[in-house]
Amino acid sequence: MACQYTSFIFSLVVTLSLLAGAVQAETCRLPTRPRKCSCSGTALKCNRWPTWEKVAQNTTSLTISGETTVTELTTDNKPSKALPHLTALILTGNNISYIEEGWFSQTVFAALEEIILDQNKLTPNDTQRMFADVSTNLRLLSLTKAFLNVTPDDYVHNLTNIFTDVHLTKLRELRLDGNNIGFLSPFVQESSVLTFQELQRFTLHKSSLLAIRSGTFQQKVFPKLQYLDLSNNELVNIDKSVVELDFESFSNVQQDLTIDLSGNPFYCNCRLADFQAWLNATNLVLDKENVTCGDAVDESERHKPVLGSSLPCGPKPEEIDIDNELRPSYIILSVILALVGVLALIVLYMRRNDIKDYFVDLYTTTKEAFNSRQGYDDINRVRRDTPEMAPTEV
Repeated sequence: MACQYTSFIFSLVVTLSLLAGAVQAETCRLPTRPRKCSCSGTALKCNRWPTWEKVAQNTTSLTISGETTVTELTTDNKPSKALPHLTALILTGNNISYIEEGWFSQTVFAALEEIILDQNKLTPNDTQRMFADVSTNLRLLSLTKAFLNVTPDDYVHNLTNIFTDVHLTKLRELRLDGNNIGFLSPFVQESSVLTFQELQRFTLHKSSLLAIRSGTFQQKVFPKLQYLDLSNNELVNIDKSVVELDFESFSNVQQDLTIDLSGNPFYCNCRLADFQAWLNATNLVLDKENVTCGDAVDESERHKPVLGSSLPCGPKPEEIDIDNELRPSYIILSVILALVGVLALIVLYMRRNDIKDYFVDLYTTTKEAFNSRQGYDDINRVRRDTPEMAPTEV
C-alpha cells in the first residue's frame, strides 16, 4: 500500500511539473503583439505579415511562415523601428522573390544571429546585395530551397556576389541545400578573397552539383570548417587538383574536417583512380563505404563502394561516342532518302512528255512576249526619231 502511495505521489509531482513547465512556456512576455500572431515567452509566430508597430521591441524571435501576399521585401514593408533584441528571423515558405539591398540592415536588426529563408523563390540576379550591412553577429544563414530553379550559370556568376562585401565574421553555419547550383564558383574575387573566418558547417545536400572547381573549398577561405556536406549531388568524379588544392589543404594544417560524399553517382573507370587512392588514404571522408559507384565500365561494380572497386579504362558518360550510338539511325535515314529520290525519278520519267510540253509552252509564251515588247519599243523609237510637221497655214 505504501509503495502504491509513493508511486502516486511521484506521478502527481511529475504531472504538476510538466503542467507548470507548459504554462510557463506558453506565457507571453511581450507587451504587444500583432493580429494573427501567437506568442511564447519573447518569441512571436505569425502566419501573415505583421504590423511592425505592434511588434514589441523586446521580441527575440520572429517567425513569418506561409505568407504569400508579400513576395518582395522593400522599404515599404521594412520595420519602421529598430528591434534591438531580435536574434532570430525566420521567413520560411513565403514565396519571396526579391529582397532590397539593406533590408536586413543592422540599424534595424542589430542583434540578429539567425536568418532562415528556406523554401522561397529568390533569384541570384535580383538578390546580389540582399545581405549588405547585415549584423556582424550573424551565426546561421539558411537558404535551403530558397532559390527559384534557375540555370546553373546564374548561380556561377551571381551566387558568390551575394556574399561580396558582407562581413560575416561570426557566421558558423551556411545552408545551401536543395538548390539547383550545378557549379559553385570559388569564393575568390579578382581583388579580394571572401573569407568565412568562423564558419564550421557548410551544407550543399541535394544541390545538383555536377562538379567541384579547383579552389572552391580552400582552407584559407574556410579556416575553421568542420563539416562539409556534399551528399546526394550529381558528382561523377572529383579531380586530382581539387583533392590537392582544396581537401588536402585541411589535412596539411591538421584541421578536424569531415566531408560527406555519400549518394553521389561516381563513374568508376580509370579516371577515378586518383580519387580512389586519396579516399583510401584520407580520414576526412565520412562513411567511406557509402561513397559508391553510380555507374561503372565494369557493370558488376555498379552500386558498390568506390574503395576496392576495379577501375578499368572506358569513356566517361559524357564521352560516349555519339556517332556510334546514332549509326543505325543514320542508316535508316539514308535508306528513306534514297527511296524518296528513286520515287521522284520514277515520277519524272512517267511525266516526261507533260514536262516537255510545259517547258515548250513556257518557251513559246516567253518568246512571244519578248517579240511583242521588242516591236513596241521599235514603234516608240520611230515616233521619237520622226520630226513633227508644222501645221499648214490656210
